[in-house]
Amino acid sequence: MFSALLISPTSLRCQVLKSVAMETGQLLLARMLEEYPRGIGLTKLMHLEPEVVLIDLDETDPALKCADEIRQCSPRTPILGFTEQPFSFDAKGFTGLDFVLPFPPAPEELARCVNEVVRQSLFDAKENLLVFLPAKAGSGATTVVRNTAAALAELPGKRALIIEGDYRSGVLSFMLDEKVEGSLQQVLTTPGALDGFRLEGAVTERDGVAALLSDRTIPEPAPGWEVYARLVEVATSRYDPVLVDLPETLPPETREIVRRAGKIILVSTPDVVALKLAQRTYDELILSGIPKNRIHVVLNRWEEGDLGPREVEGFLHRPVLHLFPNDNRSVRTSILRGEAIPPKSGLWKSFQAFAVKLMAAAQPPPETLGDRLRSVLHRQAWR
Repeated sequence: MFSALLISPTSLRCQVLKSVAMETGQLLLARMLEEYPRGIGLTKLMHLEPEVVLIDLDETDPALKCADEIRQCSPRTPILGFTEQPFSFDAKGFTGLDFVLPFPPAPEELARCVNEVVRQSLFDAKENLLVFLPAKAGSGATTVVRNTAAALAELPGKRALIIEGDYRSGVLSFMLDEKVEGSLQQVLTTPGALDGFRLEGAVTERDGVAALLSDRTIPEPAPGWEVYARLVEVATSRYDPVLVDLPETLPPETREIVRRAGKIILVSTPDVVALKLAQRTYDELILSGIPKNRIHVVLNRWEEGDLGPREVEGFLHRPVLHLFPNDNRSVRTSILRGEAIPPKSGLWKSFQAFAVKLMAAAQPPPETLGDRLRSVLHRQAWR
């Protein structure tokens, strides 16, 4: 659910809009006002950071002035207007409005508009959101995520969260040797708006890392994109970084996490089949509009005699960000103890080096005309 600010000049019209907003099942009214706020009063209201503003255009001039002031105060907050004569308005002609709907609006139409404007407003990537995708099952992505989070937690000022995004086959609880109490499924399906309190009540803490574990059930009802959008907003505002462990076959709703990721890490072993699958996933991400500079490849379980980084880079036409040496003994020991990789091992030092690389600021390549066209098509595809 998205938090909303509702503004209407009369009590009756305010109640009508409230009833329709609640019927959509997507809006949680943070505040309702029966006047058009201006100046300092409006600025204080926008400190509530509503995700959408609903404004009644019954009194046109003060309503439009209010909408314009909201836009100046919070340029990215979507604003929907309502009037008995919507066709007399051109929303694009009023910089403060994203859509103008009839009063009273149909719940289905209001829900559709809310989905569209909120999704557009939440398009930017979250630099502290790291998504890990395995080239194929068994690539060791969960091992990489678990130990990368532990290494990141050692860095100054970092508070890492792992989100286990594999509904059915998540094994992170086994690696941590923890019983699943709160779960991702619980967070996704509990009625009401997700907030920081609910999220922190569902996570499991271990070795300085928080984990939102999977209970290995399919959530019912299936969460929509807006639930994942809310999870991204709440998690990235309270943790830094947030690491998401996703399966090789993505549930459709989880693409919301992928499109918002500041970095996407493809985890592959150095065998040819895994590398071919990594290439396919990479191409699919590019076709979906993900910028190249957000996608990174790491090699896991590398041994002498395997394809080296340069050979893999030639195969994938993409740089290899990091290489993890194969160390079955250290991995087995860590799982048996429910701990991170032993700190004296070479593999642990490799995870520490990887953590530093991840936190280094990425320098995006210059944007080309092709990049801009793909970005426009990508925005249309995600609507």
